[in-house]
Amino acid sequence: MRKSLKTYRRRRLVCMRPRVVFGTLAHVTHVLAPRGWRINTAFIERINLTIRHHVAAVGRRVMTVSKSAGGLRAQLHLYHAYYNCCLPHAK
Repeated sequence: MRKSLKTYRRRRLVCMRPRVVFGTLAHVTHVLAPRGWRINTAFIERINLTIRHHVAAVGRRVMTVSKSAGGLRAQLHLYHAYYNCCLPHAK
């Protein structure tokens, strides 16, 4: 499954268009445009890294593995509460 649509010429990337997996591109643009934001792959990768850092069961090559889907869900709920309510964020 491709994350984006890429166009190559002579083995060089010349164009990349984002592909929306959930929802529609119009909806995503509608939500992000008032803030002056666009779809940004680096932003998504930063979120993934932050989640892997805080939730050991999601990290790559870790010794701790979630024993069940419920356990993983509980760890993710705890992470979301901590990240959104406890950590200071830049304004």
